Amino acid sequence: MATIGGTRRAVLRPGARQAEGAAPAPLPPFVGDRTGAAALYRQIAEHIEQALAADRSLVGTRLPAEESLAASFAVTRVTLRRAIQELVRRGVVVPVHGRGTYFTEHRVIEQPLASSLISFSEALRALGIAYTTRLVSHCTIVAPPGLARRLATTGVIHAVRRLRFVEDKPVILLDNYVPASLFPDLLAQDLEANQLFATLTERYGMPPFDGIRTFEATLALGETAGLLEIATGDPVMYAEQTTRRADGTPIEASNMWIPGRRFKLHAHIFREPDDARPHPGRR
Repeated sequence: MATIGGTRRAVLRPGARQAEGAAPAPLPPFVGDRTGAAALYRQIAEHIEQALAADRSLVGTRLPAEESLAASFAVTRVTLRRAIQELVRRGVVVPVHGRGTYFTEHRVIEQPLASSLISFSEALRALGIAYTTRLVSHCTIVAPPGLARRLATTGVIHAVRRLRFVEDKPVILLDNYVPASLFPDLLAQDLEANQLFATLTERYGMPPFDGIRTFEATLALGETAGLLEIATGDPVMYAEQTTRRADGTPIEASNMWIPGRRFKLHAHIFREPDDARPHPGRR
């Protein structure tokens, strides 16, 4: 699923049935728990998501009309709509104006990376999403000028490149850099099984305290596109991060590339009281 000018559109895999005239997707029978132990709309959403996981030929097909789908689940249309909204939030289906709701190929992962110092893997765990990590490379290098400024060092740094996968698809390419003077044996640690922030905290006693992240929409090129298994020129979200400990010392810098069709940014924002906001002409 891609977002263009604020409007979502379905991204169908090659060979999938086209939206125009596609037959409604057949779904397996539903046997839910109506005792109230789990919200019914969530059970329906899980049932539909599992149907897609079991039959990938459903990608690109249209869900049955709302009225008939509500009848098949023996629920009200209000409950069904909540289930569909949950599926849209998870990136399992996408509404197409005037046509219906379609199964989409890519799961879209919603992340709070713009509002919290949380790592991508920590956010996945918080969402209950299983993932795997592959170590692509690691080495020790002299800090180039850009990283030297971010990490406030002209010495050597450890460089680690990793890929994270969800449902066997790469969802983020990560380059992490840390000063070798602070973390001398970092490259000897298991960086596939262990989270970097947890390692910095538990092994070295240097928990990340705050940081700066910047985001930029760009295009995947060369090795980046190949590692993310997307086409050259596909959109990606690129982010740079510099993390500091409580005394202000930079302890980590990272560059991240996230396929645009597999990612949605989430931020919890607040509005200042009216008398605290600047107003043109007000002195």
